[in-house]
Amino acid sequence: MIVSSARKSTSFNLTYVSSLSKFHIGGFFSGIYALLLKCTLHHVYGPTFTLEKYLHTVMAEKPNCIVMGAHHFVQLSESDLLANTDSEKLSSVKLIMPTGSAVPTASCEKLLSKFKNCMVVYYYLKLCLILHLTLFLEHHQ
Repeated sequence: MIVSSARKSTSFNLTYVSSLSKFHIGGFFSGIYALLLKCTLHHVYGPTFTLEKYLHTVMAEKPNCIVMGAHHFVQLSESDLLANTDSEKLSSVKLIMPTGSAVPTASCEKLLSKFKNCMVVYYYLKLCLILHLTLFLEHHQ
C-alpha cells in the first residue's frame, strides 16, 4: 500500500519513502512528522509489500531519503532487482536509514554502489527527532 501523508512545504523539500510498520515507533512517528512538517512521505508496507514495489516507488517519487527495516536493507542489497537497476534512477536519494538492528558492511557497500549520491545513516529514531525538530522550528520562526 502506498500512501502520501502530506503535501510538500514551500520552505523546504523533505521527501521520503518508508517500509516501516506503523506498529514500529519510527513508522508511527514518520506519519506524524510528515503532517507537522508538511513534507511528503510514501509509506510502502502491508501484506502486498514487495521489494519491487518499494524500489519502484523510490524511482517514481525520487525521494531524498529512504527508511527501511534492516531486513529490507539486506534483502535489497542482495537482490537481483537492485543489480538490474540503473543507478541514475536512484540519484535523488541522499540518505538511507536502516532501522531495527545493525546491517552488514557488505550490504552497505552494495547499496552505496547503486545509490551513488548517498550515505547510510544509523540511529534513525534519534536522527529523525533531531532533523524533524530542527526543520519544524526553522519552518515556524
